[in-house]
Amino acid sequence: MRRIIPVLCSIVTAIFFAACMIESEDAEPLRSTPQMILPADTITPNSEYQRLGALNWQYDYASCSLTIVNDVGMQEWKEFISGDNRYEALQIKKEIKFVTLKPGVSYIANNAFDDCLLLEEVILPEGLIEIHHAAFLGCGSLTAIELPQTVTRIDYNAFHDCYTLEELILPPKITFLATSVVAGCEKLKELRIPAAVTLISSYAIYGDGIQRIIFEGTVERIEHWYIHELPDLRYFVFLEGPPVSIEALERDRAGLQFSGDTPITIYYLNENKSQWIPNDETEWMGQPLVGIDSLDDLPPLN
Repeated sequence: MRRIIPVLCSIVTAIFFAACMIESEDAEPLRSTPQMILPADTITPNSEYQRLGALNWQYDYASCSLTIVNDVGMQEWKEFISGDNRYEALQIKKEIKFVTLKPGVSYIANNAFDDCLLLEEVILPEGLIEIHHAAFLGCGSLTAIELPQTVTRIDYNAFHDCYTLEELILPPKITFLATSVVAGCEKLKELRIPAAVTLISSYAIYGDGIQRIIFEGTVERIEHWYIHELPDLRYFVFLEGPPVSIEALERDRAGLQFSGDTPITIYYLNENKSQWIPNDETEWMGQPLVGIDSLDDLPPLN
């Protein structure tokens, strides 16, 4: 009997370890299951704060900061906020204050940071190409965001209802403004439309706040843009010639529609005078025309 017991123990132990090995091999990878991780540098094992993350993204509860390393991490984050962890993800999104995307990230997923009401700072890398729809919708504490020069696409509702946003410089390579890309940004007083933009989609810009819009190039098409939806708008500034197809769009009851009691002053550069007033016109589409030598001649914003 004494010899049998050790043999039985050995057999049971072998079966146990074999079962553990099989379970380990069948376990889901870390990519799909975020794990709680103690920070290696500033947080001690006894700290109440921990860090949630997977291989390519990580959220630090102590600093309320999210870091995404690459495109795989962006996909992991998207899966986390839209999958079985939605409740926990919503709690985290309510707390996030800082977001950092590393140089390996080339896009921002749909709704990636929408309704992050406490989000104060976003660091985006050169090499970022696309910002998908509603990426920053409803970020009510964001005052400024620097978009990399490499961005070529910004989808609809990207910055909708960022009502504290005071500065937004659109990248020079984007070619169209999508619907509601800038809407409800009450603190944003001026918007510059890059020269590469040839299309402004329906209702791309509307809401309180914006007083001046500067067109750096010649927009070829404007779809259903009613100026009365920009109640604070006072100035259009064109650095080149007039939009080429507004008259045709006007005939089709679309395009740029001026209405309301307050006229919109149209400023043009005197070097382009022949394009604006070939016959000494004083108005353009019923709005007063004023020539300036440079942007320094523009009146100050309120």
